[in-house]
Amino acid sequence: MNTCVLLRDLSELIDGSDAARVSLFAKTLKDHFVYPVDIQVLNPEAEMIRHQPDKDLPDKNRAEYYLTLLTSAAKGEVAKTSD
Repeated sequence: MNTCVLLRDLSELIDGSDAARVSLFAKTLKDHFVYPVDIQVLNPEAEMIRHQPDKDLPDKNRAEYYLTLLTSAAKGEVAKTSD
């Protein structure tokens, strides 16, 4: 699943959710967040598979790099990209 979560909503999800799984995912996201936009890929146990701050994406071919990152992460692989 690919989704967008606002940083300001993570604390409420951590503290206010009745579902322990939602709290765990929100905590993992918050613990690894890099401002202003962060790409994080977690497995079903809320363990970090890949973490890529948007600010560190290359300026050239950003969309292609991002797609390669997500495709590889979905397969459980580390993306082999060139900047």
